[in-house]
Amino acid sequence: EMYEDDAPHGTPTTYFLAAMISYRAMFLENPSRNYTPSNDVIAQVRDNYPALVDYIETRMAHYNNIPNGLRVY
Repeated sequence: EMYEDDAPHGTPTTYFLAAMISYRAMFLENPSRNYTPSNDVIAQVRDNYPALVDYIETRMAHYNNIPNGLRVY
């Protein structure tokens, strides 16, 4: 459910997840937990949106805390 074809072109869900990560990196803050993803995004992502926001924050913090590591903010 993440790719439309073998090119591979992503589905709205793929691009939505990428946008969440990009937003966190660009603005140094989480996307709003009050946001409701559209019905174009698969139910598993819509239903777990707040947990995904938290997961992205945790993963980015992990990489930012590696000594001499790449910062992804």
